[in-house]
Amino acid sequence: MQLLARLMRLSGMSTRVIGEKIGVRSSAISKILNGYTRPHAWHLVAIAAAIGLTPREFFSRAYPAEKQTDTHPLGRNSAELERMVEAAVRRSLLQGLGS
Repeated sequence: MQLLARLMRLSGMSTRVIGEKIGVRSSAISKILNGYTRPHAWHLVAIAAAIGLTPREFFSRAYPAEKQTDTHPLGRNSAELERMVEAAVRRSLLQGLGS
């Protein structure tokens, strides 16, 4: 959560503003950032989106790849995997916003 906290500080947005943007109380954002609450994937994606990052930008910062290849070990190409991940994140985000 240190990365997310750092990115929020750089954005200049407060937990209150982020919370309003994603429909979560600022105290919940603070608990996530301070490690008191384990976030759902949609929390991470929603907070990242609120500060202007795509899921790919956020996760590439969180998990930088040492070496990029065109083909995944499971036989899927990078573009196909990216579409699958984006669809899964979108579903997770929509489910989280609906609950």
